[in-house]
Amino acid sequence: MLAGAIISAILAAWHGLWQHIADEAALVHSGRSASAASAWVSLEHDETLLAEPRLTLNGLRASGRIESQAWQWQAGQAIVTLSDAAPQHLEVLFTAPQRFSASGPMGRATAVLWADNLGARLALRKDGRVANVTITGDGLTLIGPQFEIAISEAKITSEDVSNGVLRLTLSLATVSLPVDWRFGAPLDGNIDKAKMVGWIEGVGPPLPIDAAGWRKAEGALGISSLDLTWGPLSAQGNGRATLDKALKLQGHGRFTLNRIDAVLEAAAAAELISANWQQAISTALDRLARVRGEENSQRVTGRFSMANGVLRWAGLPLAVLPALGCSETAAC
Repeated sequence: MLAGAIISAILAAWHGLWQHIADEAALVHSGRSASAASAWVSLEHDETLLAEPRLTLNGLRASGRIESQAWQWQAGQAIVTLSDAAPQHLEVLFTAPQRFSASGPMGRATAVLWADNLGARLALRKDGRVANVTITGDGLTLIGPQFEIAISEAKITSEDVSNGVLRLTLSLATVSLPVDWRFGAPLDGNIDKAKMVGWIEGVGPPLPIDAAGWRKAEGALGISSLDLTWGPLSAQGNGRATLDKALKLQGHGRFTLNRIDAVLEAAAAAELISANWQQAISTALDRLARVRGEENSQRVTGRFSMANGVLRWAGLPLAVLPALGCSETAAC
């Protein structure tokens, strides 16, 4: 449930911070009053400094409470570049680390994002609402409880394509995994690149306050394409999910793994499977490929499903899915 509260908080902060920046820029630039991005997200900053064409917001932060969890996103200093020639477009530069924290009866969580460069481009509608956001960063380091992830380059785009639907794209280059998350050779500690195109439905306005509100708004999460390259391994996938009455993910998807032998070798090197199991699985894949008339036994395509709180592949249960919020069957 803590994960669900954190996801909801990040989504709320994402929406609120960008709108707050746009509102402050509009207030200084044209005298238009703020649009009150969300009634249940508190947005504030310590001081406003204007030196045309730049507007500086110091101590920028968002906070709120979700599923009895208090949360805060400290964005620090944001430098906004204004333009008379293009008033519907804003350039934002963040000069301080991004700090996120959550605490409450479900537990505590903290994370800090450091970056050599971190900025955003905002496109606004005529009424001042944020239509889309593109964040770019390089030299990123995300530090959380017992993990540290380094990313050489990142780009995230959020586009409001229709009422309550956001289109998302994510692109990462050279992701260095924490030591405890790594497999053995030939899959080293760096994922070469990852790209995802997807969407979120049911995000308002108004923005749902929690997982139950998202489900009531007929919320859905979709991935139209996912591409990953990790050493010799490449993977593709897609899928769609919603929440059931217990606020657990339900849905289905497809995936393709190229060079499954690299996965087996890495799993054996990390002692996740034995050498005998590695050989047995390889032999089974070779036989299956011959039965199907396929020449490449190292390419595996399959489907997965999520239903009744269980993740399954080929009908086999792989994991029990957690509830992402409080419900009649999952009390907090």
